[in-house]
Amino acid sequence: MNSAQHPDDNILRSVLQTMVAPVAPQVDAPRSAPQPEAAPAGTWQLPGFTGKTRIRTAFGEMPIEVLRLRDEVRTSSGRILRVEWIDQIRLDEAYLQRHPEAQPFMIRANALDYGKPLRDLLVSPRQEMSHGLTNFQIRFATVDSIKGRAGVFRRPELAVTYYLFHCGEPVTVFAEGVPVNVAPLPRPIETILDEDL
Repeated sequence: MNSAQHPDDNILRSVLQTMVAPVAPQVDAPRSAPQPEAAPAGTWQLPGFTGKTRIRTAFGEMPIEVLRLRDEVRTSSGRILRVEWIDQIRLDEAYLQRHPEAQPFMIRANALDYGKPLRDLLVSPRQEMSHGLTNFQIRFATVDSIKGRAGVFRRPELAVTYYLFHCGEPVTVFAEGVPVNVAPLPRPIETILDEDL
């Protein structure tokens, strides 16, 4: 571990420790859909949504900050799955100055298609979401890989809180009407923080 590591990195590591879980095969996204490219070393690796993002649940659209363990969310395949893990990561001004690649992206209402998203959406640059169709299959990409598209841009904040959740397996759910992928992390959080940040 680097001796110049900032104390925030240890806090972030301990908060996210519980996020690690084995990855099951993805059943809600098309199997032929290409997997997003891995981010280069030294970049922010974690997905997430900011507060007020509405997630489609069995009860209707709910702000992510009120989502709780065992709440039921609707998947793109129509299945209802329970939330097995949820957490939030607060990044303060000092952390964001040291790691500007963690700054969120704004996706304006209707930027991806009519009603997608339903309203402005602020997300982590590494959040995977649908950005269109190719040969009648949904295309997924991380938000930072579609920057430059009309209505998709980085919006620097003084501080940001990302909310993360998963249902115990990789699935596609809806955030503000947009299909988004949520999953347990594919590798231990220590390797993400130690190697990439």
